[in-house]
Amino acid sequence: MNEPVRESGFLCVTDIQGIRHAVRLSSISALRDADEDRTEAMIVIHGGREAILVAHDLDQVFTEITRL
Repeated sequence: MNEPVRESGFLCVTDIQGIRHAVRLSSISALRDADEDRTEAMIVIHGGREAILVAHDLDQVFTEITRL
């Protein structure tokens, strides 16, 4: 899996099914662990209607979102 990458105001990730997503950073409302092993994270989009499951731990995703 590709690492999460922040680019031009978007977080670019590949979900666990191999589908690529470019999510506007301002549309992310929450991040959470998706499994007990803490090896997958869930990116929740505003409104909670959409969530993206990625094969990266929460710390990797959070670090990429918050980097300058």
